Amino acid sequence: MLLYAPLERYRARYTELLSKPVTGWMERNWREVDLVYSRLQDDVLGPTGEPDRMRMGFVLDARKRFGQCSSQIEHLLKLIEDELVDDDDVIYFEDFWTPGIEQVFYALDLKGLHPKMFAFCWAQSCDRYDFTARMGKWIKNFEAGIATGLTGIFFAHPLLRDIFSCEYGHRDKLHVVGLPFDSRDVFGRMPTGPSHEWKREDQVVFSSRWDTEKNPDFFLEVANNYWKRGAAVKFIVCTGHDEIRSNNPELLKDLRIAEKSGIVRVYRGLTKEEYYHHLAHSKIQFNCADQDWVSFTLLESGVAGCYPVYPNYRSFPDTFLHHKEFMYDHKSAPAACDMIDRVLEGNYWTQSEIFARSWIYFRFNFTWLRMLKAMGIDDGLRISTWHSEANMDPFEDNPMRNLIYNRQGV
Repeated sequence: MLLYAPLERYRARYTELLSKPVTGWMERNWREVDLVYSRLQDDVLGPTGEPDRMRMGFVLDARKRFGQCSSQIEHLLKLIEDELVDDDDVIYFEDFWTPGIEQVFYALDLKGLHPKMFAFCWAQSCDRYDFTARMGKWIKNFEAGIATGLTGIFFAHPLLRDIFSCEYGHRDKLHVVGLPFDSRDVFGRMPTGPSHEWKREDQVVFSSRWDTEKNPDFFLEVANNYWKRGAAVKFIVCTGHDEIRSNNPELLKDLRIAEKSGIVRVYRGLTKEEYYHHLAHSKIQFNCADQDWVSFTLLESGVAGCYPVYPNYRSFPDTFLHHKEFMYDHKSAPAACDMIDRVLEGNYWTQSEIFARSWIYFRFNFTWLRMLKAMGIDDGLRISTWHSEANMDPFEDNPMRNLIYNRQGV
């Protein structure tokens, strides 16, 4: 039995698609292969009482996060107390940062139980580019303790694993699996009709958080360059939140000035379908982050056929399998503008062009299966040739066969 502790869901974040019951990116695939699992209680809203709004936090709400984890931990402790957990079970925490997880370690030790326990590490304080780095003075001991208690830890990218290993060790239990994703679900939310026939504008989309580590000021610098020379290129910012949030108030001031001046346009409170509409009718998805650890916006844009322009820096070269046609020199505005010009002047939205680069994003559809293999619970599942043929190393340069594309329907 797999005991699943999902992330709390936010409409404005990836967690709504990732962790939704039954139809989420994880559970949808598990059910297709007849995996036996149980979802730990997560139907409480936490102290905020609002499922889709973050009041304290930029990625997750501090108060709601605590409320959800408390509910899940209490549920798991009850199962342990009632002797409904044994050594053959696997416990999966969808976030390495799970408040109260030490109570589970304690209870299992008291009972003499040794189920496997895994968690996904999305961020960590020992990465100097992560917004959690400033929390290191109090969180690092906690991170080290969690790492010791878990059987295995999942990472989206080798570099994040390497940083973690240098800080905490445990190299043998660290698994690079890629980013969980389901392009079938994303494609199903896109506008109808073939993607190569969608009417695209000379439009550049920015979808990253408006936080320091994402370098939104660099995006504004690039947009301002086009505005000054009178180029007919639109730069838009998309968010699912009612208002843009930031860990730097000065960045919000710069955005308001740019929006008022007409340098950029901001679309707020978007549903996923509305956001995908913008991707489907834009030519470029722009990223300038110091780190994204494989970006959901990248993968979503790939399904939409929106051409990615990303920095040749840290994790991005591996994500693109060192295909330099996607990347510009990090924090070089002239290089970024040259790349944008080249893409806008080219013809990258024909059916063959979109098809040729789709395998780069398609690899991450099978992250869930790599995770199950690492957990040791893939035996006996209804794994088809379709699954096993596509289950490759996400950072290995190995294009998919046409059969796999055709079955995927993208």
